[in-house]
Amino acid sequence: MLARLRQKLDPTFRENRKPIAIAGFTLLELMLTMTLLGMVVVVISVALRLGLGAWEKGEKKVEGIQGPRIALDLLKRQISSALPYQVKKGSKAFFVFNGANKRLEFVTLAAISPQQKAGILYVRYFIEAEDEGTEHISFFEKDIILIDPLAETNFEDPEKWPQLIHGQKNISFKYTGKPKPDGLIDWEETWDAKVRGKMPSAVKLSFESESESAPIDLIVRLPSEEM
Repeated sequence: MLARLRQKLDPTFRENRKPIAIAGFTLLELMLTMTLLGMVVVVISVALRLGLGAWEKGEKKVEGIQGPRIALDLLKRQISSALPYQVKKGSKAFFVFNGANKRLEFVTLAAISPQQKAGILYVRYFIEAEDEGTEHISFFEKDIILIDPLAETNFEDPEKWPQLIHGQKNISFKYTGKPKPDGLIDWEETWDAKVRGKMPSAVKLSFESESESAPIDLIVRLPSEEM
């Protein structure tokens, strides 16, 4: 009776009002949501891996280009400062410049190592083979006063020498004297100043790099040819 009276006073009132249901996710909806989130995470992870891979590849390529260029600048500076230095053995005097296809020795005023003090230095380059068909250039430099260039026993094992250029292919030195009257230049595999009595007019360093399509040639002119 009270319910009827309240229904008359309040038309919106219902005697058998059902409880209001609270909306929520079904199990299927949760599974779909988790699957979509997993796919998004996988896509983001793949994108990050590709981005990091491309960045590392770019860094290696830049390093592969800049590393040899810095080494070439150091070599050019040291070779271009070569001196017509003589050492005596008995009654004979010899010029200290002996070059071959895979090695080079001479006297210079320019040092490569920052620990080396300025002065007249004896320098030797040595090209050694690495794994996978690549090569590197090792160098030795020391004050000429502290060493006898004619005594091979004064040198350490080249494997312990610092490296300048590494990971390159077909590294080699070549030498030339005065150009011919027609302007052509003959590059020779060896140059022994003790035999020739003079220095070469230029030295060429060649190698093949993976970052460059064509072989790289560094041609360095020496201060003078005739001794």
